Amino acid sequence: MKQFQTFAGSTRDGVPVGLIAYQPDLSADLSAVTIDSATEVITATSGKRVRLVTLDFSVSAAGSVVFKQGSEVLYRTPVLAANERYTVEVLGKRGALATAAGNVTAQLSVAGAITGTLGYNEQ
Repeated sequence: MKQFQTFAGSTRDGVPVGLIAYQPDLSADLSAVTIDSATEVITATSGKRVRLVTLDFSVSAAGSVVFKQGSEVLYRTPVLAANERYTVEVLGKRGALATAAGNVTAQLSVAGAITGTLGYNEQ
């Protein structure tokens, strides 16, 4: 299992300042969902923005995954190996919070599918 921690906030001398770890209130379970093109993976409540908090998933083909709400990128992974579990904790004051409401899509840079759980909050 590969684990990443990302930080979306201020740093002082390279050290994160005001680090906040959010706990997900909701989750989306994905079972071999094809994401060759932008595919909806989280259906947000009408008028709500999504904050991605935890990602625990694998992809069927090596590539990078982009999670978006509307046209805004919430999170982009590095190139991932196929069929290996990845765990990501998105940390920071803002985290991966979209500025506008809408559903969240995922797209893999090559043909493939995603399996796992996305933890998120709505605001």
